Parts: sequence; structure tokens; C-alpha cells
Amino acid sequence: MVHYSFEFLKSKIVVDSNGCWLWQGYVAHDVVLKGKTVQRGYGFMGYRSKNWAVHRVMWTVTNGAIPAGLQVCHTCDVRRCVNPDHLWLGTNRENITDMVKKGRGPCGIKAASPTCKRGHDLWVHGRRHPFNPKWRSCVICQRIHGRIR
Repeated sequence: MVHYSFEFLKSKIVVDSNGCWLWQGYVAHDVVLKGKTVQRGYGFMGYRSKNWAVHRVMWTVTNGAIPAGLQVCHTCDVRRCVNPDHLWLGTNRENITDMVKKGRGPCGIKAASPTCKRGHDLWVHGRRHPFNPKWRSCVICQRIHGRIR
């Protein structure tokens, strides 16, 4: 069993202008771990005989074990960043709340926007997709593209 040191991890990073420590090793694309799909962009490495996200390894090496039920979250929102100063522990709910506050994800700023990406007013011309009410769409854009007759 290999236990990596802080110095080893630091040898595999490059510091950018924002202070992010960008992982230069393997970066996963649509990895399935424990039956869940992990979004692309996170660095991964072998640690304690398993495949770990590098930001979780960095947290473990610098701060100790991650308590059950908590996630290692990024303040900088850069998935490849492993800077311990940019990492914090939080619940899934806290991580999602942080995402929404920063305008990322389907329930962030784009979802609250009153216009579509072409500038049509969604509140006047309809906000829901005719075939799936969960989808956000613009009726004018759909008519232009021949999707609604």
C-alpha cells in the first residue's frame, strides 16, 4: 500500500495566476465510481489501493481523514485544483447551495434568466418545453427551427 506525501503531490502540480494548483496527472472523463458517474475534469490517482479524486487525496494528506457524509468542495470551482487553501469540507446540500450561489448548474443564473440565449423574453413567450415541462425552452426559437408547427 502506497501512502503519498505532500511533497510528491506538489511535484505533480503547476500553479496558475489565480493560485490554483492544477493537477498535471491523469484527468478523468466520465468515470463511474461505486455506480455513480463522476463529472469530467477531476484529477484521479491510485491511493490506498483505490482510485481517488486527487483533491480528496490532498485533503487527506494535509488535513487528515474526511468525515463520513462530507465532501471536499472547491472555493475556486476549478476541478483540477488541489490547493488545500481552495478546499473545504461540506455536505452535499452545502456544495449544491454554493453552486447555485455562483450561478453554475441547471438551477443557477441561467435558469433564472428571463431571456433565452438569443434574447427572446421567456416570460411572455412561454418558458416550458411543450413535450417535457422540465426543459427550459423558447417557443420562438423552436418555431424558427421548425420544431413547433
